[in-house]
Amino acid sequence: MSRTVADATRFTATSPHAYSKPSSILRTAANTFSPSASPSHTSRKPPNVHSPNPPPPPPPQQPETPQQKVARIRALRAAQKLNSLTLWEKIVIRGRTYADNAHRITVYGLMGAT
Repeated sequence: MSRTVADATRFTATSPHAYSKPSSILRTAANTFSPSASPSHTSRKPPNVHSPNPPPPPPPQQPETPQQKVARIRALRAAQKLNSLTLWEKIVIRGRTYADNAHRITVYGLMGAT
């Protein structure tokens, strides 16, 4: 049986963005956890029923779109990369930017003059 291009790419994701919805397995596993499922110990304390100030529930958040997730992850990675650079590397990068701009101006000036 020969394989065609359509068969090879049938199950390949075509979206360039990461998916933001968690899988249903993770959601059901998180919802089914119960303290009785944990191993029992002989010196187990009773649960504290009366807590003085329970934390307020988190505000409802809008689901993150794939484009927003990609932008957020790219911004975090750029910040991490910038923090990991030494002073000399930052100077070289800035110098290259100025050199590229000067070269571009010179080329356009020569092209315009001829």
